[in-house]
Amino acid sequence: MKKLKMMLACVLTVFALGACDSEDLSNRTETQTVAAEGDYSAVLPFHASDARQKHTSVISDQGERFNIVTGLMELSKAHFNPNDVAFKESQFLTYDILDASDYTTGLLGRASDSNPDGLNQRSDESFDTGDGGSANGIAPLIDIYELDWYSGSDLAGISLAMVVTTETVDSDNNSVSISEERLKVFAETQGKKLNSYMRDNFPEISRNLPILITVYCLSNDETLPGNFIQQAYFTSNSANFSDIDEEWMLLPSDDFEKQDADVSSQFSTLKNGLSGVSPDDVFIVGQGRFVDGSLAELDITVNLHAKTGAEAIALAQYVYGQTSLFTSTNYEISIDISSDNDHVAVINRAAGSGSAEITMLI
Repeated sequence: MKKLKMMLACVLTVFALGACDSEDLSNRTETQTVAAEGDYSAVLPFHASDARQKHTSVISDQGERFNIVTGLMELSKAHFNPNDVAFKESQFLTYDILDASDYTTGLLGRASDSNPDGLNQRSDESFDTGDGGSANGIAPLIDIYELDWYSGSDLAGISLAMVVTTETVDSDNNSVSISEERLKVFAETQGKKLNSYMRDNFPEISRNLPILITVYCLSNDETLPGNFIQQAYFTSNSANFSDIDEEWMLLPSDDFEKQDADVSSQFSTLKNGLSGVSPDDVFIVGQGRFVDGSLAELDITVNLHAKTGAEAIALAQYVYGQTSLFTSTNYEISIDISSDNDHVAVINRAAGSGSAEITMLI
């Protein structure tokens, strides 16, 4: 998601590193130049954590992994001002600490006498799955993402995303389905345990360091990303979790039509217009993220079958001109345009803005 921001960030990284060629980066602590106002900057040089190996082994979809981090950053802005802090990643929860390749070790493993810090349930512990049944030793927590906020060289806070799934296994490796409401009960209990673990095991984390713990639920629909369902802001060992009303919907779909008929109609107009401009079929699909019932983000993918560069540019310019169809400015728009899977252009319109920006990639 937010493709334009990521592409601009890559360009800015090249300039930033090029400016520092003559200096020893290992002895420098700098912050990255952000792609857009209000974004977080990275602490440079950026050191990748070995937790990345766990993340890629658990979730193969790169878009989903990116969605977790960008969503965690958005939720963090209510507590950690981007003007005051910069981020590092997974400074504490390393691969070995997360582990759980066989559910017997690490935070992602089941709790046991030999693994007391495991955040999934003990093998003999019964859990109400919410459908009138129960299961022993459920393991719905599959990963934990971590962002660390620094003010200069001082740790100013931590944001965590507990990644959970409603489709899991019990202690006998049988498939188990858990209702979202029961999953929230599990996540709230284990989230408080995770907060205590962070404070008890790392000297750098003081008793009153603010820690934001969020819960991200993977989608059972392969065409849509998951969504955040809970959060709690800890400044000590106690905090209450609150629900997050967030949902992704496919466009076009009946669900989207019911949620926002205006945008659904505007999308149809864009789609129908493209069919009249291109002599070949044009694939277009959208995804909308709704927060508290209102559209907050609209991502559109357009795949053309242009035969020449001029044709691709003309079609991209047509799509750019049609962004005015979406009359409400209460949500951000991102449009990724490709031709036979080669990127042609990216269009972005920020929430609150009446004008879009296009970046041509050919």
